[in-house]
Amino acid sequence: MSTAIWPEPYLQPDRNQDCGFYATAYIVRCLGAPDVTAGEVKAWRELTKYHETAYPRDVTGAETRTWASLEVTAAERAEYYMGPGGEPWVRRWLDDGWIGYATVFRVPDMAHAVVVLGASDDGVLLMDPLSGFVTEPWEWFLGIGPGRYGCHYIESWYRGAS
Repeated sequence: MSTAIWPEPYLQPDRNQDCGFYATAYIVRCLGAPDVTAGEVKAWRELTKYHETAYPRDVTGAETRTWASLEVTAAERAEYYMGPGGEPWVRRWLDDGWIGYATVFRVPDMAHAVVVLGASDDGVLLMDPLSGFVTEPWEWFLGIGPGRYGCHYIESWYRGAS
């Protein structure tokens, strides 16, 4: 799985805070605004009181889909919480040109934001603000599925404005 088409990883300096701001800024960089910083995303959140996952849509006009989007049916909402069997769903989004903001639990009881960039038989390509590019096995990435604490999920999918 190649990382050549993506901007350089954008790493958070403090391992315990701001991963969501770094992940969001990285997504915006992937969508064509290479100079956006986590600090800008954080300042926008403080000003607007909106979660940082709204930044790509509200500031750059990126096409966005979340579990709460009007375009998403009730049946589709559960898929955002992945779980075993979710690989085809993730691959469909990625194959259609979307980039994902995912919440995972690398450490129990601590949510962590990562960017979902690609997929292969080996797993899913992530930009993790802690370590940069990493391919995680499907079994780990898809996690335990909905209805359980610690379930990995896709917060939002993004692609460039049409």
